[in-house]
Amino acid sequence: MLTRSGGLCRFGNDDGYMLGPPDTVFRSLRVFAENVNNRCGLKLQRSKTEVFSWGELPPDTPLDLKRAGCVVNGTFQPGFECYGIAIGTSEFVRDYLHLKVEEIVESVRSSCQLLKEDLQALWIILSRSIVHKFGYHLSLQYPSDVTPAAEQLDRDLWAMLESATGLKIPRVDEGSGFECCLNVPIQDLSQLSIQEWIVRLPVRAGGLGLRSLVDTSSVAFIGGLEMSLPFFGGENGVCTPLENVVGNIRGSNLDSRWQTLVQSGCRTAVEFSQSWHRLQTDARDCTNFLGTALDGVIAVDLLAVGEGRTDGSTRSLLTEQRERLHREVLSRALEMHHDQRARPVWAIPQFDKLSQAWLLALPSPTSAPPTFPVRYSQRQWHHTCACRHLPVVVGLVNQLGQLGPSLITSETL
Repeated sequence: MLTRSGGLCRFGNDDGYMLGPPDTVFRSLRVFAENVNNRCGLKLQRSKTEVFSWGELPPDTPLDLKRAGCVVNGTFQPGFECYGIAIGTSEFVRDYLHLKVEEIVESVRSSCQLLKEDLQALWIILSRSIVHKFGYHLSLQYPSDVTPAAEQLDRDLWAMLESATGLKIPRVDEGSGFECCLNVPIQDLSQLSIQEWIVRLPVRAGGLGLRSLVDTSSVAFIGGLEMSLPFFGGENGVCTPLENVVGNIRGSNLDSRWQTLVQSGCRTAVEFSQSWHRLQTDARDCTNFLGTALDGVIAVDLLAVGEGRTDGSTRSLLTEQRERLHREVLSRALEMHHDQRARPVWAIPQFDKLSQAWLLALPSPTSAPPTFPVRYSQRQWHHTCACRHLPVVVGLVNQLGQLGPSLITSETL
C-alpha cells in the first residue's frame, strides 16, 4: 500500500517507521495494528506512536496520535529519534545533542569523583571509553549540527584529562613559559601549544591519541555516508523513493558516483561538499608547508570520494593520512623553531609507540597511581607535580624536573 503511493516502511527490533502521504500512512498503520494483533496477539502502543511533519499535522491525523517534537526555548520544534539519531529541525537536533552531551558529562563527573585516588585508571576510562561515546553521532548527524555539542564535549574531556593528570594543561599560549606554540600556516593548527599537539597525535606517532571531536566530525560524517547512502537505491535498496536524490551509487561510475547527490543540492549534499572541502583545504595547507604534492585518498575529486568503497574504510584511511601529515608538519616546524635547544625540539623526534606504551598501560600493582601525573608532566614538558610548587634552584633542578649542569653525571644520564 505504501510502496504504491511512493512511500515505504521499515521495522527493526520493536520500532517501526512509515513514510508516505498522510492518508496512506494512517490507513497502513490501522491495517498493521489489526494484523499484528490478530496474528501475534500484540497491540500497537499508540501512546508511543508519533507523527512527524515539518509543518502542522494533516487534518485527518487520528486524535490519539501526537506530533513528534519538543519545545526548545519556548518554540515547538518538530523532530524524532531514529535508532539513536535525531531527525528534525536544527534546533531540535542541537537540543537533542546537548542532552546527550550532558549525559556524557555526568559520566565524566562520576568517573572523576570515583577515581580521584587512581588517576591512571581515570585516564584509561577517558581514553578507552568516554571519548568514544559520541562517535555514533559524529558519523550520522550533520557536522553543522554536531559541532556545538562536539566543542562542548571537547572542553569537558580536556578538563577530565586535567583531572587525570592533576595539571592545568595549556592548549594555546597562556604565558606559562612551557607552551612552545608553533606558528604554522595552517588554520586549525596555528598557535597550538605543544601539549595540544602531543595529546592529539596518535600513539604510533608518540602522542596520546586523544582526538578532537570537532576535528573528527568531517571525517566521521563522510565515513557514515559511505556506509549508508550506497544502499539507498539500486537493487534491494532500503530507501528507493530517494534514489532520484541520492542516485544509484553502487551502480555508478567510480569517478562520478556522488554526482546525483551533489547535483541535487539537498542538505546532505551541501554538508558532504563542505566536509570534503574542509579536509582538502587542511591537507593542501599541510603539503604546501611541507613542499610536497597532495596525493592519497584525500586528493581525489569530490564526486569520486571513497573510490568505490562502501564499508566505511575511507574514514580510517583519511584519518591515517591526516595524522601523518600533521606529524610531518610538527617535525618540520620543530626543525624551523627559533630555539633549537628547546626540549620539544630534540625530544619529540625520539618519541615512538613503544616509549609511549607505559603511559597508556592499564594500572597495575607495580605502577603506583601517584606516579602517573609525574610521568605525564615529564612527557608534556609541564611543571612536574613534584617541582611546580618549589622555587627553582639555579644549577640544580628546574620546574620541569630537569637536572642542572652541576648534577648531570654519568649516573644521571
